[in-house]
Order: sequence, then structure tokens, then C-alpha cells
Amino acid sequence: MRLLLLVSVAGCAAAPRMWARPDAAASPALRPLVAERVEPAAVAPGEEGVVDSADGRSRTRPGPCEPDHAHPAPADDTVVVACTGTPGRGWREWRYPGPGELLDVYDGVALIARTSAAGDADVVRYDIDLGRSVTLSLPEPTARWRRAGFTRSGMLVGLVRTGTDARPGAAWVRGSTDGPLAMEALPLDADDLGVEGDLAVCVGAAGAAVSSPLGWSRAVELPPGMPTAGPRAEGVRRAGERVRCAAGRCVIDGVARVTVRPGGGGSDPAGVSGRDPH
Repeated sequence: MRLLLLVSVAGCAAAPRMWARPDAAASPALRPLVAERVEPAAVAPGEEGVVDSADGRSRTRPGPCEPDHAHPAPADDTVVVACTGTPGRGWREWRYPGPGELLDVYDGVALIARTSAAGDADVVRYDIDLGRSVTLSLPEPTARWRRAGFTRSGMLVGLVRTGTDARPGAAWVRGSTDGPLAMEALPLDADDLGVEGDLAVCVGAAGAAVSSPLGWSRAVELPPGMPTAGPRAEGVRRAGERVRCAAGRCVIDGVARVTVRPGGGGSDPAGVSGRDPH
């Protein structure tokens, strides 16, 4: 009888939710990472609204592939029209059948930001070739999208706002666009983030930090006099505009470089990898 009772109770247990543990921001005391100042790279003026994929294999321009400049079509805010170029396929025009803002494109999949009927900001996964769209669901219903984009491997990464106006918070979202998303609390109210492997580097008005899905975070000491507050724009923006990561390093606002994966070992768990046992 006791065995049957235990089985019955286990069968009624709620399914686990993929959400950060409440004390995720309370990490062990780890020495801050020190970011070095770098000279901002000269960037040639780009086309407004153009989206280059993180892996460098595609470029997407807003509007039709062959616009008729002699007879321009009137602005249509009810659909998203874009032209994507990839190696081997050339340029192809596609349409998302609804209003929204293009965030990112990776291998025939687009991320579209739109406003729901309730006035909330949603992020939609749109398959360009099949014409299918899915609204991405967050693990925490009260979280609000602020950033979304793709990594170099095609995984989705995002930033969401949590908490209240009096006690704001933020969390980073990660996962494949065709499966459940995981969410991890960040140690500060971040404005943007970049991802290097399984580590996220976030930046906000309170500074910058490295966060691991294993539950620890580590402060980043920025160069003196560097402002950390970015423009607080409404709606959802593309992830990685302020933080660019590659080859074990992340550059914040083009002027501060932090190394999150040095080549050597060491006793600091944040020095090599979020999964390093040393």
C-alpha cells in the first residue's frame, strides 16, 4: 500500500520548468575579469537595415530584391518584405504575412519582432522557404522580450526583462528555435549580451558581467570612464549589437575587450569554461 501511495504522489508531481534557480544571481565570490581598452575599429557606412548573419554566410536587405525606383510602391506596414542572399542560391525575395520588424536571419529562418493584440512584444520564428511561423514561448510568462538573435551555430540567444519597474531584472534565453527555450537570471539589469560558447557577456547601466548556465556569474571590470548605459529603445532589438564575441573574447561597445576563454588552465572555474571541473 505504501509503495502504491508513493507511485501515485510521484505521478502527480508537476513537470519541471526550465527557469533559473531563485539565487542564480548570488554567485560564489570570483575575482572580476578585467577588460582591456581597445581602439575602436573603423567601420565603413553600411546599408540601413541590412542584417548580416553571425556566421557570415548570408545578408538580408529590407524591401524587394529589385525595387522599381521609377514607380516605388507605397509603404506597406502590414507585411515584412526582405531580400536574402546566400552562397549557391543567390538573392531571393520573401514575405512575412504580417506587420513586424526583422531581427535576424540564419540558414533560411528569420526572427521577426511583432506586437501582439494585447500590446506585448513577441518574437516569431519564420521559415522563409516553407512560409511557416511560430511564436516563441518563454519559460516564464511574465518575462518580456528585449533582444533576440542567432549565434554562429544557429542557436537562438535572447535577453528578456523580468521583475518590476521598482526592482527590474534581466535574464538570458538560449536554445534551438524549434524546441523549448532555457532561461537564466543575469546578475544585473542588462541592455544587451553576446554569447561565446556556453557563456554570456552582458552589459547594462550597472556595468558588465559574465554569466554561466551552471548558475555562477562573474563581474567584468571595465576601463575607467567608459559609459555602460546604452540607448533604452522601445520594442525588441537584435542581440549582440553592443557585445560582439568570437574566439574566446567579447568586445563591448567596440572599445573594451574581455577574454572569457584563455588558452591555459587554472583554478578559477570562470577562467577556462563554465564546465571545467578545475
